[in-house]
Amino acid sequence: MDVSGGFLQDLALVLVTGAIAAVLFQRLRLPTVLGYLLAGVVIGPHVPIPFFADVKSVGTLAELGVTLLMFSIGLEFSLRKLVELGFATLFVVALEVALLLWLGFVVAELAGMPTPLAACVGAMLAITSTMVVVKNLGERALDGKVRDFVLGVLVVEDLASMLLLALLTAVVSGAGMSGGDFAVTTGRLAAFLGALVVGGMLVVPRLLRWVMSRGNREATLLAAIGVCFGFSLLAKVAGYSIALGAFLAGTLAAETGHGKILEPLVRPVRDMFAAIFFVATGMMIDPAVLLEQLPLALLLVGVAIVAKPAGIAVGSVLAGRGLGAGVHAALWLVPLGEYGFLVAQIGQGAERQPGELHALAAAVCVVTVLISPLFAARAERVAQAAERRLSPRLALFETLHGTWVETLKRRRLAGVRGKIGRIVAWLVLDGALVVAVVIGTSLWLGELERWLAGVTGLSSGIARAAIIALAALACVPFCFGIVRAARRLGVLAAEQVLPSPATGQLDLAESPRRSLVAAVQLAALLTVGVPVLAISQPFLPSLSGVVAVVLAGAALAFGFKRRVDDLDGHFRAGSAMVLEALSHRDSRGQPAWTLEQVSELLPGLGTLGSVAIESGHGAEGHSLDELDLHARTGVQLIGVARGSGGIERVEGARRLEAGDRVALTGTEEQLAAARVALERHERGA
Repeated sequence: MDVSGGFLQDLALVLVTGAIAAVLFQRLRLPTVLGYLLAGVVIGPHVPIPFFADVKSVGTLAELGVTLLMFSIGLEFSLRKLVELGFATLFVVALEVALLLWLGFVVAELAGMPTPLAACVGAMLAITSTMVVVKNLGERALDGKVRDFVLGVLVVEDLASMLLLALLTAVVSGAGMSGGDFAVTTGRLAAFLGALVVGGMLVVPRLLRWVMSRGNREATLLAAIGVCFGFSLLAKVAGYSIALGAFLAGTLAAETGHGKILEPLVRPVRDMFAAIFFVATGMMIDPAVLLEQLPLALLLVGVAIVAKPAGIAVGSVLAGRGLGAGVHAALWLVPLGEYGFLVAQIGQGAERQPGELHALAAAVCVVTVLISPLFAARAERVAQAAERRLSPRLALFETLHGTWVETLKRRRLAGVRGKIGRIVAWLVLDGALVVAVVIGTSLWLGELERWLAGVTGLSSGIARAAIIALAALACVPFCFGIVRAARRLGVLAAEQVLPSPATGQLDLAESPRRSLVAAVQLAALLTVGVPVLAISQPFLPSLSGVVAVVLAGAALAFGFKRRVDDLDGHFRAGSAMVLEALSHRDSRGQPAWTLEQVSELLPGLGTLGSVAIESGHGAEGHSLDELDLHARTGVQLIGVARGSGGIERVEGARRLEAGDRVALTGTEEQLAAARVALERHERGA
C-alpha cells in the first residue's frame, strides 16, 4: 500500500510541476522542453527542496515516455518517404551527421573523455531535436521549399539516429573487449536488428491493417501501443536500447500506409509520457555537475552552430540546391534535444561520475534551444549574406552546377542505372573494408604485436610500428579504389548532361564537363570518406584523423579550384556570345541568334534567359548592386546588352537604362524567381 501511495505521490508531483513549468514557459515564449527539465531539477534529489520524487519510480515512467516518443517518430518515417526525398537529402544528411559525429568525438576526446563517452558526445551533436524544430516551424512562416528541405533532413536524421544508437550500443558494450568479443557483439546486434525487421515486416503491417479494418479506434490504439511496447521489450531482453525497438516498431507500423491515422491516436498518450521523460531527465541532472560541464558544453555548442551549417551548406551546393538554401535550412536545424538524453542513457555505464552525460546533454540542449528562435528569425538574411560573400567564381560554379544537376534529374537513366549501382556498390565496399582494417588492427593490435615480436624477435615498439604500417598499406588499394570509383561516377554523370563530341570534333563543353566530373567526384568522396572517418576515429589516435582531414581537404580544394578557374574562362567566352546574340539584329530587326542556338554552340552555360528593361520598368535606374539578384534568387548575371554592343561585365554601381537587355543563367526555377524579384522591386518590395 505504501509503495502504491508513494508511486501515486511521485506521479502527481511530476505531472503537476511539469504542467506549471509548461504554462510558465509558454507565457515566456520559451520551449516547454526547457520547462520540463527545470521542473525535474527542482523535484530531483540534487536540490534541497522539501518535495522530491523517487528517481527509480519516475524512471520507470520515463522509459514509457522514451518508448512512445520514439514510436511516434518512427510513425512519421517510412521507406517510401525516404525514396521520395531523393539522393540530395540523403547526401546532405550523410555529410552533416558524419561531420558532427567526428568533430564532437575529437573535441570530447581532446577534453580527456574516454572513447565510449566521446562517441556518445559526438552522437549528441549529430542529431537535431525534431520536437523543437517542428514547434518552431509552427510558430514562424517559412518558404515552402526550404520548409520541405528542413523536414526532409529531419526524416533522414531519424534514420541516422537509429543507426547511431546501434553503433553506440556496440561501442559502449564492447569497450575493453578483445577483438573477437567485439566482433561477436557487433554480429549479434546486426543479426538481432535483421531478424526484428524481417519478422516485423511479415507481421506488424498485416496485424495493424486487420485491426484498423474493424473501424474501432480504441482497438487500433491498443494494438499500436502493444506493438510498440512489444518491440521495446524484445530489444531490452536482448540487451539493447528500448528506443531502438520502439523506433523500428513505428517504422513498421508506418508501412501499413495509415501512419497519418495512427499518429493522432498515439499523440495524446505520447505527449503525456514524453513530458514525464523530460521531467525524469531533469531529475538526473546535478547542478554541480552541470556547472562543471558548462565550459565543454559551450565549446560543443560553438562547434555545432558552425559545423552544422557548414556541412549542410557544402552538401546543398554539391547536391545542386545552392548555398543560400543550405544555410537557410541549417539555421533552422540548430536545436539539439531529446536524442542527446537517449544517448546519455546508453552511455551511463561508461561515465566517470554519475549524471555526467545527462548534465552535458542538458547544457547543450538548453543553449541550442534558447538560441534557435534567434537563428530562425535571421536565417534568410544570413543565407543571402553568405551568397554575397561568395567569390565570383564560386558563385558562378554554384549556379551552373545547379543547372547541370537539374538537367541530370530530367535525363532518363535507365541505360546507366546498372553501372551507377555497381559503382556505388564498389564505393561502399571499399569504404567498409577501410573501416574493417582500421577497427580490426586497433582491436587485435596487442595480439598481433606479441605474435610478430615472438616470430621475428623484434622489440615490442618496432613490432607495433610494423603492424600499423602494414595496416596503412593494406588501406591504400581500397582508398585508391574509392577515388577511382568516385571519378567513374563523375564521368558517367557528366556524360549524361554534357555528352562528349564525336572523334575529331571540337569539344566546346570540355571545361564545364570537367567541373561537373570534379563536383560529382568530390560529392562521392565526401559521402564515403567522412562517414568512414567518423566511424574509424574511435579506433585511431586523436590527432591522426585531423591530420588526414587537413591533408585530404587541401588536395581536394586545390584540384577543385583548378576546375572552377577553368569554368570561369569558359563562361567569359560564352558571355560574349550571348551579349552578341542579344545586341545584333538581322535586316528584319530580329536577333541574329537565339539563346537556344548560343547554348548549343557553347554548352554548359545553364538555362539562358533575358529580361528587357523597358521605359518605366521597375528596374530602370537601379544598379545591379541594388537588385542583388544572385543573393536573392541564385541566378548568375551574364551581362547587359546595351545599344548595338554589349557590356560583358557591368559594374555593380552602373544603373540600368531603358532598352537594356539583362542576360541571366540559372535553373528554370531561379530564372522565374529572378523575374518575380524584379517585379517586386518595381513595387518597392
